[in-house]
Amino acid sequence: MFVGCFGQPQYVKIDNISEANLKKVNWSELEAFSKDNLDEALLVFKKGCESPKTSLKKSCELANDTNNSKDFFTNNFTPYKLYDNDLKDKGLITGYYEPLLYGSRTKSERYKYPIYKTPKDLIIVSLTEAYPSLKGMVLRGKINGNKLIPYPTRKEIESKNDFDVICYVDDKLELFSLHIQGSGRVQLDTNE
Repeated sequence: MFVGCFGQPQYVKIDNISEANLKKVNWSELEAFSKDNLDEALLVFKKGCESPKTSLKKSCELANDTNNSKDFFTNNFTPYKLYDNDLKDKGLITGYYEPLLYGSRTKSERYKYPIYKTPKDLIIVSLTEAYPSLKGMVLRGKINGNKLIPYPTRKEIESKNDFDVICYVDDKLELFSLHIQGSGRVQLDTNE
């Protein structure tokens, strides 16, 4: 597992947490459904079927046999609307996504996108103690002479290719998701 964190987490106390109330609805009641790019959604669903959970195996088989995305979703899933305790349909829902990437310790035509180790010379400076108004803000860089300078940009890192590599993965988009999330898992070609 690869883990990263951007500064110290900021905690906010939430006093009024609602229970989830689900109500079965018709697809026509979901405004966004008719406007959504269902062909793209079906492609994403099919990608998830490369290693399906047991509960989705039948749906995955059906997904591979269809090109009509709207029919696929309306015939194989049941829409629900979420309400809070006061039966209001407005609120905040959060979630966590942990990407699963497929990789190898050896670079190849398939596994060509590197996951880099944390640089040994990385300096992390929390600004909170020196500047309370910058609470939660962090500087990251490296020492050059007697100065803290920024680390190279993503573009510079990708073009230099001179950083220590943990492994190589086969999906650049999922690697980007790992960078955004700050953590994820890699299933190596050796089944590790």
